[in-house]
Amino acid sequence: MGLGLLLVAAWGWYHVEDGAPWRRSRDIGVTAAASHQEDTDADRKIGAPLVTAASITPDTPHPALLESQPQYPLPVAWEGRRFQWAAGDCMEPDILRRLARHEREYERMWEENRRIQRRQLVYIKEPAALLAQRTRVHGHAGQRLLVPGLDGKELEVEIERVDLEPSGQAGVFIGRLVDHPDSLVTLAFESCREAFTVLAPSAGLYLQGHPRQSCEMFVTGFDLDLYLPLPCGGPILTTP
Repeated sequence: MGLGLLLVAAWGWYHVEDGAPWRRSRDIGVTAAASHQEDTDADRKIGAPLVTAASITPDTPHPALLESQPQYPLPVAWEGRRFQWAAGDCMEPDILRRLARHEREYERMWEENRRIQRRQLVYIKEPAALLAQRTRVHGHAGQRLLVPGLDGKELEVEIERVDLEPSGQAGVFIGRLVDHPDSLVTLAFESCREAFTVLAPSAGLYLQGHPRQSCEMFVTGFDLDLYLPLPCGGPILTTP
């Protein structure tokens, strides 16, 4: 199960006229948490542990942030409030070889190159799990979330729906880009692993993020028609 399913579900939501799609938010969380599961399993086998969020409170630093000198695979080129962007073109074969954790992941990303416009490695400074804890205490009304764009740009999202697991270790945020009411943003997280999709037609912006390992993700920019062609034609649009 890959993040393509997350895109399909998000695109379907975008064209449904009533509130029924929100009931599927938990399914999206499961999809995103399970995305690239084979890669994650391989990562665990070589000793990269998952960071849990079981003991996080709104004022407690996330355990993944307690390392004073994180060992990044690529140097930092841009820094924002919630993210850092790595230097280097993550579509180049030499860099892909350096970042891929095993041959299968390298082959997948190399094949993906022909269907995307850009790919960058992004480091997560403040996990979405921290915001999740705050929403459990204060509610999500008025809360905003940052998701990474490309080249150091952070995108502000107005949160409209939150679906959290009882443990607080995983969940889904659903919302829209500020000033783009036609957009749809979904972000699913499990501890310090995050996956997201941004569909913003009025901004001409289509982004996808999927985890590389704890507190790291690949962010790709893509053309929707090229990245996810539908064999039976486009989606059926409902009347507003």
